[in-house]
Parts: sequence; C-alpha cells; structure tokens
Amino acid sequence: MKREQTKRIINLGIIVWLFVILVAYFVYHKPATSEIIKRLITTLYQVFIVFVMVCISGGVGRWLFSRLSLPKDTNPSIQAALGFGILSILFLIIGSTIGVNALLSALLVLFFVFFFFRDIRAWIQSWRNQSPTVENLSKIKIAMIAIMIVMAMGTLLVALAPPLKFDALVYHLALPDAYIKEGRVTYHSGNIFWGMPQLTEMLYTWVMSLGGAQSAAVLGWCFAMITLWGLYSHMKDHMSSESAWIAVAALMGGYTLAASFSWAYVGWLSMLFGWGVLYLLDVFNQGAGKQAVYMAGIFAGLGFGVKYTAGLLGVASAIYLVYCIRKGKLEWGDLVRFGFAWIAVSLPWLLKNVLATGNPIYPLMFPSGAMDSIRLNLYQGNPTWGDWRDVVLLPLRATLVGVEGAPGYSASIGPLLLSFSLISLYGYKTRSLELRKLLGVAACFVFTFLLIWVIGARFSGLLIQTRLYLSVFPCVAVLAAIGFDALRDLRFGCISIRLIALIIVLFVISVNALQIIVDVAQTSAIKYLVTTSTQEEYLQQNLGWFYPAMTVMRELTAEANVLMLWEPRSFYCPVECQPDEILDRWQHDSRTYDTPEDILREWRILGYTHLLVNKSGMEFIRANDARYSELSWKSLDDLLDQTDLVVNFADVYTLYRLNQ
Repeated sequence: MKREQTKRIINLGIIVWLFVILVAYFVYHKPATSEIIKRLITTLYQVFIVFVMVCISGGVGRWLFSRLSLPKDTNPSIQAALGFGILSILFLIIGSTIGVNALLSALLVLFFVFFFFRDIRAWIQSWRNQSPTVENLSKIKIAMIAIMIVMAMGTLLVALAPPLKFDALVYHLALPDAYIKEGRVTYHSGNIFWGMPQLTEMLYTWVMSLGGAQSAAVLGWCFAMITLWGLYSHMKDHMSSESAWIAVAALMGGYTLAASFSWAYVGWLSMLFGWGVLYLLDVFNQGAGKQAVYMAGIFAGLGFGVKYTAGLLGVASAIYLVYCIRKGKLEWGDLVRFGFAWIAVSLPWLLKNVLATGNPIYPLMFPSGAMDSIRLNLYQGNPTWGDWRDVVLLPLRATLVGVEGAPGYSASIGPLLLSFSLISLYGYKTRSLELRKLLGVAACFVFTFLLIWVIGARFSGLLIQTRLYLSVFPCVAVLAAIGFDALRDLRFGCISIRLIALIIVLFVISVNALQIIVDVAQTSAIKYLVTTSTQEEYLQQNLGWFYPAMTVMRELTAEANVLMLWEPRSFYCPVECQPDEILDRWQHDSRTYDTPEDILREWRILGYTHLLVNKSGMEFIRANDARYSELSWKSLDDLLDQTDLVVNFADVYTLYRLNQ
C-alpha cells in the first residue's frame, strides 16, 4: 500500500515538475504580448457566445419538433432553423417591452440552457448521424471538399475581425447597435430600413449585446454552415454522397454566396428557411403527416421575417399545395391551415410597422412614417435596368453579367447553379419516385421565383438584384445536384462526362477560393487577430477615408448631431448621426424647400449641428443620376457657402459646421 502511495506521489511530482518548467520557460519566453492574448481571449469568448446561441436554437427547435408527428431523425439543421425563428420573435417582444441589455441577454441564455439542457445535448449528439462523409470519394472530390473548407475558414477569419461590409454598416448591424445603445427595440425614423423584417437583426442584437459586432458576423457565418450542412445531409438521403456534395459546391461556387459568409448579412438565413420549406414538403411527400405541410407554412413565414421577398416562399408553396390538392393528397382546408401558419409567423413584423407608422409593409407601397411621397417615389421609382435580354434570358444574364457590387444584378453567383440545374430533367423517368417528387417541388419553387423576378424587374431597378431572391437558391442547388447525378452513366467516347463535370466544379471552386484567400489577405484579418494591429488601423486600411471621417467626430461635443449626405453608413459614428440611407436626402430637401436658406434653417430646427458630405459619392450621383438638375447642384453649393468647413478629408469627405 505504501509502495503504491509512493508511486502516486512520484507520478504527481513528475506532472508538477513538467508544468513548473513549462510556466517558468514562458515567463522569460512570452509567446505573445498581453494585447494579443487579450484579443485571443476576446475572440474565443465571441465564438463561445455564438456556439451557445446556436446550441440553444437547436435545442429549442428539437423540443418543438419532438411534439410533432414527424420522423424522429428530423434533420438537426431544420431544428436549429426553427429555434432561430422562435428566439428572434421572442427577443423582438422582450426587447420592445422590457428592453435590451447585456444582463437581460445573459439571463435569457441561462434560462434556455437550464430548461432545455437535455434537448440541447440531444441536438448536439444528433450531428453524429448527419455529419458529411468522404468515404469512397476520389481524390478530386476530396480536393473539392478541402478547398471548400479553406474557403469557410478564410471567411471565418474575416468574420472575427471588425465588420466592413456596406449593408451591415447601414442597417444589419447599425440597427442592433442602436437598440443596444438605447436599451430598447424602438422605432428609428432616421433609417427607413427599420421597417424591413428584422428576424436576423434581432438575433444579431442578442449576440452583440453579449459579444460585440464580431459575434453577429460569426453567427451569420454559422447560418451559412448550418444551411450547407443541412442541404448536404438532405441530398445524401436521396443520392450518393458525391452528388450531394455538388449541392454545396454549386452554392460555394458563387463569389457573393461564399464571401458573404462573413458579411453579417441576412441572405444565408433566408436560404436556411428556404431550404427548410423545401425539406418539409419533401418529408411530406415521403409519407409524413400533414403537420409537415403546416410546419412548411411556419418556415415560409420565418423567411418573410428575414426579407420581404422571401415571403415568396409562401406563394411558391401554395402553388405546389394546390397541385397536391388536385392529386388528392391534401384538402383545401390544409391549404388554409398552411396559410394561417404562414401569416401568423409573419404577423409580428407587420404589427411592429403598423404600431410605429400605420403601414404594415413600411417603407414600401404608400407614404407613412419618415417615408413621404417624395422619398417613396425616389426609392421605388428607380429606372428599370437592362433590356429585353433580361426578360427572356434572366437566369443566364444573372449568371454571366451579374457582378458583386456592380449595377443591375449586383451579385456573382457562379456558373455551377445554372449549368447543372438545367440538366436536372435529363433521364427524369429513370430516377426513383422520391427523387422525382423532390425535383418537382424544387422546380415549382424555382419557376415561381423566376417568373416574379422577371416581372418585378420590369417595374423597378431594385427588383432585379439577385440578393432579393436568395431564399430560393437552395432549391436551385438541389436541381444542380440532381443534374450532376444524371451524368452518372454518360460517356463521350471513352471519357466520362461526369469526370469532366467534376473537373469543372473543382476549377470553379478553386478560382473562388483564390478570390476568398486574396480577400482575407487584403483585409489583413489575420494580422489583426494575431498581432498588435489595432482596430483603428484595421478599419482605416479597409474603409479608406470613411473611418477617419468617423474618428474625427470624437472631437465634437457630446451634443453634436451630424447630418450625412450621400453616406448611408452610420455604424462607426461616435456621436448622433443621421445617415443618408437611400441617398435621397438632398434630392428630397431641395424639392421640398424653396431656397438653400430654407433648407439650412430646417436642418437647424431639426437639431443638426454638423454636415458630413461624401463628395466621392456625390460626384458619382452627379455623373449617373439624371433626376438631379443643375439648379439642385447650384443650391447645394450655395448652402455650403453658408457653413464653416471643419475638415476636408482629401476631397473625399468634408465636414461642415452648420452656423447658428
């Protein structure tokens, strides 16, 4: 016995010795400065906050699904999606009534962890049965998967650095930041995007109140991962693993789709709900009860909660359900119950707008709130973009001429979605009944969205933008996977056409991965995360003169109230700022008031003390927007002559003091 105790003491002594030497060594050989260690701890904390939020969503979703007569092996991605939607609506209610602060957010997290712990644990364990496999895959396919992992990791690094992307700084993060500062989810008349559905923004507000803006970006990255993982496992139930990977590769082959993992945008959550509707209707077609149809209505409503145009998921679903009714699989009452679920889940976002402005779909359709008739006409009256080719050949045009950030489609979606989806009907009769049913649902959704896209684009230049229709893209990815699978036995002489297709896929995602890697290098995200580079240095490098223009406002008094012209981004503004969120402020005011003196007087009455002019933006508008008259530009010059120039940022931004 004593011998055994002596042995344990010796073993413990060895362990202590090893740790003493380790600690003593790094006392004199510090691997990192205190600033880097602090940033690393902060980054790990932000990732942890997001991980907990995702797990809570999965647990809540699993608990809800367990009470339905659906298959027990329901995809964990669909469970997380439902949890995201429920938690967002709950946070909207709490944030609008009780308020928003870090303590309340933390208490909510603890509440859900405590009451849903078993479901959270079961949800985490369920991923073992859904995890992607690389068994029996060729070297080309393994290389393809490895490249996609590199892309995902690269975008995660960008997400962990301070946010940079335009729409995030305009409203996706700017509105949550405003709610946190004010301590409540309230109406913001100064940003008309407040009226858009904010399901994603509520989730961003929750995690930002605990972990800052990077937490929101990492959560957005998780939306993409959960969508892709769910899509893969869904397709693997219908076809081979290698064909299922094509659904993922088809989406990641588009630069906009892949790069936006880190943007803190809303597109991937809308795609998650879009895939959720497709998944539930597919589950129904495979023999599940009608509850799957009603749940599809809930998911269509959740899609609407992300973006107005994602509400088309309900329209596409209704069209398909009418087909099911005619086939005798459903009754008209089922369609009514589907519609009730769809509308009920959409209602919170409509009600918030009614209570604040009287317009359920503010800022659209008719004047209300801060959107008077002049602003409404300017916003909705954007001239149509393109010509007859963008009617007849819209999918081809969106693929070929759509470029991220450029006029028109304003997105790069890659060639794989279009090229493979058009092959999906090949060999239709030779496929299994289950796969034909899935193809039918996906095709119904794609054609419905496409028809509305074509029609809408002829009414407004805004409605041609690809990002408005992202919720249907998982359906296109499903068609692409089916199209690739159709190439299984095709050969051109002794060459396998499927092998040629795989090489094309590998080439496309390799090029896209290279672009992502270049983006990561250009932003210096890695340098920010692992060196003493400051946030100010990082933002100034990536945001140009915009960030110095924001920084100089710290020198203004606490009562400063800055009006911006042709600058929609307010996220980094340290004082009260009124952004020009749809670039219409000068157009509106120059039409509303007779003289520059009247405009200046009105601005002073509204409490503005300073004016920030984005001169580069102004010059772009002046050269490209014919709605501005020369008299309007002369009035602006006259107005600026009556102010005091505070600072000129290389003629890119100018800050003026509005004289009293």
